[in-house]
Amino acid sequence: MLFSLLTVLGFSLGHDGRSWLATWGAPGVGIVLGLVVLALIPVIPFTEQFARQSVPSKEWHSPTFRRINRVLSTGWGLAITELGVSRVIAAAVDARGAEVLFGAVVPVLLIIGMLHLSRTYPDRVTHGDRSIAVRGHR
Repeated sequence: MLFSLLTVLGFSLGHDGRSWLATWGAPGVGIVLGLVVLALIPVIPFTEQFARQSVPSKEWHSPTFRRINRVLSTGWGLAITELGVSRVIAAAVDARGAEVLFGAVVPVLLIIGMLHLSRTYPDRVTHGDRSIAVRGHR
């Protein structure tokens, strides 16, 4: 729905509107998507859908599997939201250094941090146990 709205706006707005959309659309989408990921955690954590592809169904309701997915989904939701906020700052601040810092450096660091957490957190929760729940996140 969000992407459909942006598409319609992109085709229907004039030059100034398209310029505004190009500047603020992507950061806004990042914030909205991050908030959606966070809002879905009580229903089904975002990462759980991926983990279920490699984890037997008997493990899906285990406390460890659920905890890992809630934590990772929270982290990804916050990171995506922060990425959007960082891009808003980059667009709002009229300085080349700020644009590079908030438009590139901060987003890359957020993604690297979340990739590291996604790779290491399951092992920390299970204390190195190579259980089914851990393999679902590799």
